[in-house]
Amino acid sequence: MNIVSIDIETWGLKEGYTLQPWRVKDGEAGIISIALACPATNLCMVCVADTANDGHKFRLKDLCQVKTDTLFVGWNLKFDLSFLIASGFKSYFSQCKFLDGMLLLKRLFQDLPTYALKKTLLKFKDKIPEFVEDYSKDIQFKIGLPKEAYTQEELEALLLYNVRDTVYTYHLIKHLMSLADVATIQQAIRESTASFHFADSWVNGIYLDQVEVERHALTIEQSIATMESFLPKVGLTGDIISSPKQLVDYLQNELKIELTDRTEKGTLSAAQTILKNLCYRYDGYQNKILRLILKYKNLQTELNKFIASARTCGDVAHPEPILNSTYTGRATYSIYHNITTQKTFKNGSVKNVKKEIHTGIPIHQMKRGEMRNVVVAPKGHSIVEIDFCAQEMRLMACVANEKTMIQLFNEEKDLHSYTAAGIAGVSYDEFQGWKKSDPVKYKDARFIGKLTNLSLQYRLSAHSLYKQWHDKYGIVDKTEGDAELAKQAYLKLYSGINLYWQATINFAKANYYVKNLAGRKHMLLDWSYENAWSAEQTAINFPIQSTGAEQKILALYQLKDFIIKEDIKFGWDLHDGLYFYVPDCEMQHDLVKTMIEIVEAIPYEKAWGWKPQVKFPVEAKIGKRWGELKTIS
Repeated sequence: MNIVSIDIETWGLKEGYTLQPWRVKDGEAGIISIALACPATNLCMVCVADTANDGHKFRLKDLCQVKTDTLFVGWNLKFDLSFLIASGFKSYFSQCKFLDGMLLLKRLFQDLPTYALKKTLLKFKDKIPEFVEDYSKDIQFKIGLPKEAYTQEELEALLLYNVRDTVYTYHLIKHLMSLADVATIQQAIRESTASFHFADSWVNGIYLDQVEVERHALTIEQSIATMESFLPKVGLTGDIISSPKQLVDYLQNELKIELTDRTEKGTLSAAQTILKNLCYRYDGYQNKILRLILKYKNLQTELNKFIASARTCGDVAHPEPILNSTYTGRATYSIYHNITTQKTFKNGSVKNVKKEIHTGIPIHQMKRGEMRNVVVAPKGHSIVEIDFCAQEMRLMACVANEKTMIQLFNEEKDLHSYTAAGIAGVSYDEFQGWKKSDPVKYKDARFIGKLTNLSLQYRLSAHSLYKQWHDKYGIVDKTEGDAELAKQAYLKLYSGINLYWQATINFAKANYYVKNLAGRKHMLLDWSYENAWSAEQTAINFPIQSTGAEQKILALYQLKDFIIKEDIKFGWDLHDGLYFYVPDCEMQHDLVKTMIEIVEAIPYEKAWGWKPQVKFPVEAKIGKRWGELKTIS
C-alpha cells in the first residue's frame, strides 16, 4: 500500500477566516501550501500558492502526480479536505481513500486528555526520526494574503513548518498502525474516507430561512413576555431564574427544595439537568414551579442560542462537524471557533485573549417541531433523510441475541404493539384488532409499549419509567405500579435482555472494556463503589449505541461513489438519520430509492465479520423544510 502524508497551511483576510473553508469561494481565505511526504519512497514536495495571483490556486498537475489509489494519511483530515474541496480539488480527492491519524488514535486510546497533533507528537516523539520538539515555537499565522502578510523569510519558515508537520505525521501514523490490528485500521480508513462527506458538508453549509427565523423569534419573545408578567405572582423574575445564585436561594428558601448537587467550584447547582431530576422528586406546587422555571429557561435558550446563532449566520450556517466526538464514536457539531487573539490595553500592554467566532447553529439540539422549519433546502434541491428503522432495538436484538425480538423483526411484526399487548395481557392479534375497534385505546396503549421498549432496553428502573410517562409525556392515568407491571412484562417477553445485561457487565468487569459489533473498544477501568452503576450502564449502552454510530459511517462510506456521481450533497448527521440535499429532477425518487438500496445492502460481514440476525430496513423522508419532511412510500 502506497501511503502519502498530506497537510495544508491556510490564510484568511479576517480574524478566524483561516479556519473557515467556505470563505475560499469569495477569495477571503485559501491555502498557502500543500505538503506531501512519503519517506518510504523519498517523496517530499510542497505545492505553494500562486501569491502573485489570487492566493489560493495551485498547480494541480503537481498534486496529481500522486495516484488516486494512494492512501492519504494526515491529522484531522476533515479540515484539510474541506479547504482542498473548496479550492477545486473535490473531483480528485473524491476518488481517494484516507486514514486520519486522530481518528485512529481515538480508537486505540479513549482516555487521552487531548488528541491535538503537537501534544500527540510529544507523546510519541521517540518514534519520530529527527524530531525537533520546538519546531512550531516561532511560527506566526497572520491575517491577510500571504504575499502581503508574510515576509519571504517568514513564508519559508512556514513552508518548513508545513513539511515537518507532514513528515512527522507520516511517522506517527505508521507507528499507530503498528499498534492496531487489521480490523481497527480498516475501520479507521472507512471512517476517515467517509469524513470526505463531512468536509464537503462543512463547506456547503446548512441553509436557513431568515423570515422563518424572525417569525419563530417573535413567537418565543411573546411567550417570554407572557411568562414574565406572571412570574412575580410566585415570587420570581427573569433575573432570578437567570442567576444561578439567586435561583438556588429561591429554590431553597421559597420552595423548600433540598439541593445537593454542586458545581466544579463547590457551590450548589440548579442547572437544567438538576431541575429536571427534581421534577421526579417533588409533586404538587413545587413540581408546578419547577416546570415553570424549566419552560422559561428553555424559551431563553431557544432565543439566546438557536435564534441568536441563526441570526448571526445569515442565510447559510456552517456548524463544524467533529468526528468521533463522543465515547460511542458519534459525530457532534461545534457552532463556533475558539481563536486566540491579542488585545492591546491603554497602558500599552498586550495580552492573549480567547474569542468565540460563531459560524453555525446547534443542529444536534434542535428538537422536533417548528424550530426545525428554519432549516431549508438550497435552491433546486430537497432535503432527504435516510433513517435506520428501529436501529437501536434491532441492534439490541442482535447483540443480546434475543430470540423473540429477532423472530418478531424477521416476521416484520410491530414490536411496540407486541410489547403493548404483553403489558395489556392480550394476544398480539387481539391487540392489533383494537386499531379498528378502538383506535384511541390502541394508540395510547401502543405509545406505552413504545416508551417501554425504548427505555427499558437500557435498564431504566420502573420508577424512572413512571416519572418519564408522567412528567415528560403527561400520561397522568398511569401509576408507578403500572410501570412496574410494564417492566415485568417486558422482561418476561424478552428474557434475553436481562441475560445480556448481566453477561456484558460481567465481561466488562473481568476485562475492563466493552466492544461493539465492529470491534471498537471502550475502556472501563473504574469499578469503585461510587462509579459501579455508571460503569455498568456504559457497558450495557456502548455496544448498541456505538455500533449505531459505526453503522452510519459505513453507510456514508458505501454511498460515497453514488452520491458524488449524482451530485447529491451530504447535509448533516443526527441521531439515527443521515441528511442529504438531493437535486430536484424527474428521477429524484429513483435516486432516493437507490440510496435506500445501498444502505440496506451494507456488507456487514465483509466489513466487520458480522452476519446480522435481522434486517436493517431504511426509511426515507423528503421535503423543502427540515420540520416538514414526509415519508416516501
